[in-house]
Amino acid sequence: MNNKLSAVTAVLLCLTLITCGGKTATTPTPMVNSALELSEANPEPAPPQESTRPNNQNTGDAGHDHADHDHESDDHAENQHGKIASSGYKPKTELINLTDRKDEDYQDWTAQAESLIVDRQSDILTVVYPVGKFVREARDDEWTMPFNVHERIITQDQVESLLSQIENWMKRYPCIDKELRQEELTEYRKYFEKGGDTSTQRTLCKNARLLLMAMPRFTGNSSEDERMPDWDAHYFLVHELYHAFQQDLFPPEDCQEKVERAIDESPHGGFNMVEGGADYFAYFLTAKNFSTRGISSIKGAKNNLLHDVQRTYREEGTDSIRGSATAAAGLLLLLIERGELKHETIMDGSLFHDCARNTTYALDSPAVSSALNTWNEWAKDANANNGRELVKGNSDDGIFKFNPSIETN
Repeated sequence: MNNKLSAVTAVLLCLTLITCGGKTATTPTPMVNSALELSEANPEPAPPQESTRPNNQNTGDAGHDHADHDHESDDHAENQHGKIASSGYKPKTELINLTDRKDEDYQDWTAQAESLIVDRQSDILTVVYPVGKFVREARDDEWTMPFNVHERIITQDQVESLLSQIENWMKRYPCIDKELRQEELTEYRKYFEKGGDTSTQRTLCKNARLLLMAMPRFTGNSSEDERMPDWDAHYFLVHELYHAFQQDLFPPEDCQEKVERAIDESPHGGFNMVEGGADYFAYFLTAKNFSTRGISSIKGAKNNLLHDVQRTYREEGTDSIRGSATAAAGLLLLLIERGELKHETIMDGSLFHDCARNTTYALDSPAVSSALNTWNEWAKDANANNGRELVKGNSDDGIFKFNPSIETN
């Protein structure tokens, strides 16, 4: 999510560890420069582990009401707090927070997102830290992910403390061997020391996921700050969390490899269902908590999503579906509008349990193939100003809809 830092965050106040889900324990807040140590002892036995290389997700876009399909009626799922995986192990979520945003915000947002997910299997550590103003784009040899370089805010003591805590957390899991641990920590050090604007989920192994999220600093000086609104901060967090809930990112299933090969072979190009699912989840869950987007009068998950879909394909044409998480979320919405996909399977995470994106929703499946054909044809026309647009609507009334002509396949 490289453009997220045009928004804002806050004065560095504390270094706090939170455990979310079922019961929540918050450690006492230490002084800013003090080290907070994660216990190396796992309070519950960890589930069976398998060693692998990480499969990582980073985010690209931001931007939500589905009255016709009752897509926002997820109360039945919200009552099932902290679903227990089939092994009987109850996954935990922990957070290291170096920003000024209250721990309770991250804790509550995380617990709500977790409550929707069925058969959750992975422990999650979320690390949130502040960065300053944009400095430059990263060099190709600087690090492996597409993150920009920003002004560094955290001290060297805090960098060392962060790395120590992350390492202690990793040591709980036999599946994260020493080599992988050191590779990852070396990369994280670069991000922390150079102000990398991270937005990534690291699939370290099947049962251990790590989120790294850089938030723009908030100093209280309006001439220097563009604080990230609650809408955007919530969207950012739950998008990344959803990647940690996606079970079939783990390499032994070879799901991602199969999908990437299918994209290379497809005459339609492809779309990133992993990113699209995370973005769809983030739009709809964020709309439940925040009625507007601060600077926008647009209301509702569907309107927000389609507003951003319209902007994306107007700017990028047919290329948008290949590189944009928001465009991919729009294609999932189109499949839902056509009755080919259920909203609930995205919101409860089950769409990503058994590599459905390589079977039921493979690129050459009738439903996805038809949707991609339609998308590409109409996006091309819109980009060429031929009068046909995938999405009809404008910001004056804040009502955005798919063109009725494409809602039937």
